Amino acid sequence: MTSKRRVCYYFHHDMHNFHYGPRHPMKPQRLAALHSLVVNYGLHKEMLVLSPPRASATEIERFHSKDYVDFLQRVSPRTADQFESVFSQYNIGEDCPIFDGIFDFCSIYTGATLSGKTSSL
Repeated sequence: MTSKRRVCYYFHHDMHNFHYGPRHPMKPQRLAALHSLVVNYGLHKEMLVLSPPRASATEIERFHSKDYVDFLQRVSPRTADQFESVFSQYNIGEDCPIFDGIFDFCSIYTGATLSGKTSSL
Protein backbone atom coordinates (compact mmCIF):
# COMPACT_ATOMS: atom_id res chain seq x y z
CA MET A 1 0.00 0.00 0.00
CA THR A 2 1.38 3.40 -0.91
CA SER A 3 0.52 6.47 1.06
CA LYS A 4 -0.56 9.60 -0.75
CA ARG A 5 1.99 12.39 -0.45
CA ARG A 6 0.74 15.76 0.67
CA VAL A 7 1.58 18.52 -1.80
CA CYS A 8 1.51 22.19 -0.83
CA TYR A 9 1.17 24.93 -3.43
CA TYR A 10 2.17 28.39 -2.24
CA PHE A 11 0.45 31.19 -4.11
CA HIS A 12 0.43 34.85 -3.16
CA HIS A 13 -1.95 37.03 -5.17
CA ASP A 14 0.68 39.82 -5.43
CA MET A 15 3.47 37.63 -6.80
CA HIS A 16 2.59 38.15 -10.45
CA ASN A 17 2.64 41.95 -10.01
CA PHE A 18 6.43 42.17 -10.09
CA HIS A 19 8.28 42.71 -13.35
CA TYR A 20 12.02 42.07 -13.41
CA GLY A 21 12.55 44.16 -16.51
CA PRO A 22 12.32 43.66 -20.28
CA ARG A 23 15.53 41.60 -20.59
CA HIS A 24 14.79 39.15 -17.78
CA PRO A 25 13.03 35.86 -18.69
CA MET A 26 10.71 35.86 -15.65
CA LYS A 27 7.59 37.73 -16.63
CA PRO A 28 4.48 38.34 -14.50
CA GLN A 29 2.28 36.72 -17.12
CA ARG A 30 4.22 33.46 -16.73
CA LEU A 31 3.31 33.26 -13.05
CA ALA A 32 -0.30 34.22 -13.80
CA ALA A 33 -0.42 31.55 -16.54
CA LEU A 34 0.94 28.91 -14.16
CA HIS A 35 -1.70 29.70 -11.56
CA SER A 36 -4.42 29.70 -14.21
CA LEU A 37 -3.33 26.23 -15.35
CA VAL A 38 -3.33 24.94 -11.77
CA VAL A 39 -6.90 26.19 -11.27
CA ASN A 40 -8.28 25.29 -14.71
CA TYR A 41 -6.95 21.73 -14.56
CA GLY A 42 -8.36 21.34 -11.05
CA LEU A 43 -4.94 20.69 -9.58
CA HIS A 44 -5.71 23.03 -6.69
CA LYS A 45 -8.24 20.44 -5.49
CA GLU A 46 -5.46 17.85 -5.21
CA MET A 47 -3.13 19.88 -3.03
CA LEU A 48 -3.12 22.21 -0.09
CA VAL A 49 -3.15 25.78 -1.45
CA LEU A 50 -1.50 28.23 0.93
CA SER A 51 -0.91 31.96 0.79
CA PRO A 52 2.48 32.62 2.34
CA PRO A 53 2.88 35.40 4.87
CA ARG A 54 5.33 38.16 4.10
CA ALA A 55 8.61 37.73 5.93
CA SER A 56 9.71 40.68 8.02
CA ALA A 57 13.06 42.39 7.58
CA THR A 58 14.16 40.70 10.81
CA GLU A 59 13.26 37.27 9.41
CA ILE A 60 15.18 37.98 6.20
CA GLU A 61 18.16 39.09 8.30
CA ARG A 62 18.41 35.53 9.64
CA PHE A 63 19.90 34.67 6.23
CA HIS A 64 21.28 37.97 4.91
CA SER A 65 23.21 40.88 6.36
CA LYS A 66 21.34 43.87 7.75
CA ASP A 67 23.15 46.06 5.19
CA TYR A 68 21.78 43.96 2.33
CA VAL A 69 18.23 44.00 3.71
CA ASP A 70 18.45 47.78 4.19
CA PHE A 71 19.66 48.06 0.58
CA LEU A 72 16.66 46.04 -0.66
CA GLN A 73 14.31 48.29 1.29
CA ARG A 74 15.80 51.49 -0.16
CA VAL A 75 16.76 50.68 -3.75
CA SER A 76 14.45 51.14 -6.74
CA PRO A 77 14.96 51.78 -10.45
CA ARG A 78 14.71 55.52 -9.71
CA THR A 79 17.35 55.41 -6.96
CA ALA A 80 19.61 52.70 -8.41
CA ASP A 81 22.36 55.12 -9.45
CA GLN A 82 22.85 56.03 -5.77
CA PHE A 83 23.68 52.39 -4.98
CA GLU A 84 25.86 51.38 -7.95
CA SER A 85 28.91 51.10 -5.69
CA VAL A 86 27.42 48.00 -3.99
CA PHE A 87 25.94 46.29 -7.06
CA SER A 88 28.81 43.83 -7.45
CA GLN A 89 28.85 43.13 -3.70
CA TYR A 90 25.15 42.21 -3.84
CA ASN A 91 25.31 40.46 -7.23
CA ILE A 92 23.02 42.98 -8.93
CA GLY A 93 22.94 42.64 -12.72
CA GLU A 94 20.95 41.15 -15.59
CA ASP A 95 19.97 37.99 -13.73
CA CYS A 96 19.30 39.81 -10.44
CA PRO A 97 18.02 43.23 -11.50
CA ILE A 98 16.65 46.11 -9.48
CA PHE A 99 12.89 46.45 -10.03
CA ASP A 100 9.99 48.27 -8.43
CA GLY A 101 8.88 46.52 -5.25
CA ILE A 102 12.01 44.39 -4.89
CA PHE A 103 11.78 44.27 -1.08
CA ASP A 104 8.09 43.33 -1.20
CA PHE A 105 8.93 40.56 -3.67
CA CYS A 106 11.74 39.30 -1.42
CA SER A 107 9.41 39.43 1.58
CA ILE A 108 6.79 37.27 -0.15
CA TYR A 109 9.37 34.87 -1.60
CA THR A 110 11.13 34.47 1.76
CA GLY A 111 7.79 34.04 3.54
CA ALA A 112 6.91 31.21 1.15
CA THR A 113 10.32 29.59 1.63
CA LEU A 114 10.05 29.75 5.42
CA SER A 115 6.48 28.42 5.32
CA GLY A 116 7.53 25.59 3.01
CA LYS A 117 10.37 24.69 5.32
CA THR A 118 8.02 24.60 8.29
CA SER A 119 5.34 22.54 6.54
CA SER A 120 7.88 19.97 5.34
CA LEU A 121 9.05 19.14 8.86
